[in-house]
Amino acid sequence: MEQRTYTRREVVKGGAAALLGASLALPLASRRAEALTRGVSVGIYPSSNGPLYGDFAELDAYINLAGGIVPKLVSVFSAWVPQGTTTYLYPNTDDLSLFYNRYPGSVLVWTWEPRYGVTLQQINSGAHDAYIDEVARRIGAVGQRVLIRFAHEMNGGWSWPWLNQPPADYIAAWKRIVSRFRSLGATNAEWVWSPHILLDFTEDFSPWYPGDAYVDWTGLDGYNWGSVFNKWSTFREVFLYSIGVITALSPRGIIIAET
Repeated sequence: MEQRTYTRREVVKGGAAALLGASLALPLASRRAEALTRGVSVGIYPSSNGPLYGDFAELDAYINLAGGIVPKLVSVFSAWVPQGTTTYLYPNTDDLSLFYNRYPGSVLVWTWEPRYGVTLQQINSGAHDAYIDEVARRIGAVGQRVLIRFAHEMNGGWSWPWLNQPPADYIAAWKRIVSRFRSLGATNAEWVWSPHILLDFTEDFSPWYPGDAYVDWTGLDGYNWGSVFNKWSTFREVFLYSIGVITALSPRGIIIAET
């Protein structure tokens, strides 16, 4: 594959991302769901993924609407390659550093999607090692915390290429990527494992969990769909059961990554 860096005009995003929030840097006294109301940090998703490209217009517009309050978390999305190409996309270190200089105290949450011809099996074979290593070097050069949400909603039933793959393949790819980042000194990368909420009591995302040694944050994606089904649910109704499962699975802090 060829190499290419991000440009400001590239909009490479996936899923229907929305508001993002987390219990960042929070030692919870209790793992019960009620404890998650303490010390919650709130973030946003700028729909143009501008912070990846040095474009902060939408983020600044939000900050202005919020009376000058800067979100603690800023969510962005990109694929490994753009649709219809075989050209790798690399994060631009200068643009990421500019983000951290402009918004000290904020943390970027980068959803990194192995789509458009990239497969878990290729990752496990080593076919993308050079790309992974260069991304790790660039993230490491930023020198700031970057939360990386790799291959999210792995338990979902829709059409993304990494979804509902054998758990062993998913876990092997996750561990390979995290290990390569660490071996190159990119320890400022924090890893967010983010399944979709469980839609009924027969589902389980636990088989895809890579283990605490390879995960810094757990995440959950859950949507209300009230405007679609003409019935709105509470936060508790959408998330409570899945929060119980994920907190029993892992002691890591929780991020509501998409809602």
